[in-house]
Amino acid sequence: MEARKITDTVFLTIFMLGFLGGLWISLKYAGELLGYNVQTLMICAIICTVLAGPGWLRRRVQEQDMKLVALALIPIGLRTAFGLALLTYASYITLEGLVELAEIIGLMSLIAVAEETFRATIYNIMSSISIARGERHIQLPAWACWLVANGLWLVFHFAQRNFAADITTLAYTAWLFVSGLVLSVIMAKAGLGPACLAHLVINLSA
Repeated sequence: MEARKITDTVFLTIFMLGFLGGLWISLKYAGELLGYNVQTLMICAIICTVLAGPGWLRRRVQEQDMKLVALALIPIGLRTAFGLALLTYASYITLEGLVELAEIIGLMSLIAVAEETFRATIYNIMSSISIARGERHIQLPAWACWLVANGLWLVFHFAQRNFAADITTLAYTAWLFVSGLVLSVIMAKAGLGPACLAHLVINLSA
């Protein structure tokens, strides 16, 4: 029997960057909070990649799909408008700094894969739900499935931070919501790989 391969090479590349980066950080920071968090992300990424299913993983990314990655500029610009922090990498010019930069890229790749496969998994679950009305079975519209997926994705961002009704937290929440919508559009139109790449670009600018 012929093996069914992942044809979304963009996703596969970012997955491997995140997986290798996650292994490195888990070992380097074993017993520390960062190490535990990365292990949780790795578990999430692996399970949700499986649950995302072949519908996402076997989609071939076309050149026009990659153009949608430019939509990442919307969350990046919105972050600047909200006055949220931006990170520059000008200081990473030493060998130690380059290693740290590689760790950051690996970690951000892992976060992108874990969060986007989570979004895809929740979308799959919600789109499989149907409501019986007599002999008819009504499925949730796509926009409602994406809304639920983004709502859960947003909620999990506050698992380790307290939600407070202050300007900074509300701005951050609004930014997350808009970012989730943008990433959902990219995933729906272009696939999982471009969504992960856009997420990675957004992460590296944060």
